[in-house]
Amino acid sequence: MAASPKIIKEDLVKIQNIAKKRDKDISNFEAVFFVEFFVAEDYEEAENMVKSNARCDLAVWPKNLRRLGYNSRNEYNYSNIIPDEKTENYIHQFSKMIPIQAVRGTAIYSTPKVA
Repeated sequence: MAASPKIIKEDLVKIQNIAKKRDKDISNFEAVFFVEFFVAEDYEEAENMVKSNARCDLAVWPKNLRRLGYNSRNEYNYSNIIPDEKTENYIHQFSKMIPIQAVRGTAIYSTPKVA
C-alpha cells in the first residue's frame, strides 16, 4: 500500500530508465508489489477496516503522500524509522491527519457484491 497505480507505474518506468542508462539488462526483472485487500458487507465498513493501516503506511511514506498531492512531514519514513513507542504514537497521531481521499487513492477495499 501507500502507492497508487500511477505511482507504481511511474516508479517502474524510472527503474527501466536507470537500467538503460547503466546498460543493465532487466528483461528478467519481475515487479512485485504487496497488496492488502479488504472486503466487508458494506463499503463504509470495508473503508473503516482499511483506513487506519493505510493512513499509517502513508505517514511513513511521505514522498508518496506528496506525490498524491498532499502535504507531508519528513520526520519519519521507512528508511529512518526507529521502532519504539514514541515513534508509534507519533505515526498514529500524524496518520489521523491524512485525508480519507489519500486512502481512497491507495487502498483496495470493496464489498462481496463488487469483489
